[in-house]
Amino acid sequence: MSGVIFDLTGSYQVAFANGLMWNLVNVLIALLAAHAAGPAGRARLRERAIACLRPRRASPLTGSSPAGSGRVASARREAPKTRMLL
Repeated sequence: MSGVIFDLTGSYQVAFANGLMWNLVNVLIALLAAHAAGPAGRARLRERAIACLRPRRASPLTGSSPAGSGRVASARREAPKTRMLL
């Protein structure tokens, strides 16, 4: 969309401002969704975000799971099964 605005106006400033405005709208939507989730929902979101940032303990060489259950990771993964909707 910002590219079209640049083509119409010839101004990088207007196109940049448009892109910035849409990014702010996206942040606002994310904040509203977190607020609507309530305290318990925000706590779950925070825990998931922190879990994503933690380094994993699994070794790619041994294939062991992070929980240490002794299962060996398969080198071949199955493709997800999907249905086509017409």
